[in-house]
Amino acid sequence: MRIFILTVTTLALLALRAGADEMDVAAAAPLQPQVQHGVQFLSGGVGDMEQDELLVLNKKYNLRVALTDAKGEYLSGIEVAIENSAGKALVETTTAGPILLAELDPGRYVLKASDHGRKPEERVVDVPKLPQQARLYVAMPAASGS
Repeated sequence: MRIFILTVTTLALLALRAGADEMDVAAAAPLQPQVQHGVQFLSGGVGDMEQDELLVLNKKYNLRVALTDAKGEYLSGIEVAIENSAGKALVETTTAGPILLAELDPGRYVLKASDHGRKPEERVVDVPKLPQQARLYVAMPAASGS
């Protein structure tokens, strides 16, 4: 009986340690901003840790985009382009989560979001100077026949 209890206790401790190792790896890999054409941006928000990190980083960006499906469920893997008023794409990325943050010069931009090659949803957004922030919510339409 003692051997069985010891084995169960050891297995439980090993499982806890394995979970802690996974948490350490996740904590050691923060969201990484990217830069395209002088625009810093990042996307994420999958899981509680990334959501918490985005809340902290949010104040450094003057554009926040939330991507959902037609029912309001968060989406990831959306192709996003941000174009300036001349139509030049400053950011072209596939999101790693439902939230995209970007630091842009103040001005008017067009955001295009496409789900798996479908016709993009387009939004015009006036981006203010920091510390103000433009917030954009884009609900992707349901696929035909859904």
